[in-house]
Amino acid sequence: MPVVTIDDREAMVRADRARSILDNSEFAAAFAAVRESLLTKIEEAPIRDKEAVHECKLMLKLLNDVRANLQSVVNTGKVIESRTTMLDMARKGLNNAFRR
Repeated sequence: MPVVTIDDREAMVRADRARSILDNSEFAAAFAAVRESLLTKIEEAPIRDKEAVHECKLMLKLLNDVRANLQSVVNTGKVIESRTTMLDMARKGLNNAFRR
């Protein structure tokens, strides 16, 4: 039986949800459209309009932060899954060693 805490289970549920968002083609298309729009605004902004460029760059950073946060949740799930697998393998090895 794997050693998985309630917190681990919740983290795994969150990881699955985050992965489904990142893998969703509509999310990817929306993300790309917003990113492209911000880059276009930066390119088209007059050089003297530093404030508008700065705001667009902040929005671009926030957009990237959303994706990074979702990826972090997915990565946490991977770590928990790996740890659980390693603990299961160690437990099976110990059980086999004591059966001899």
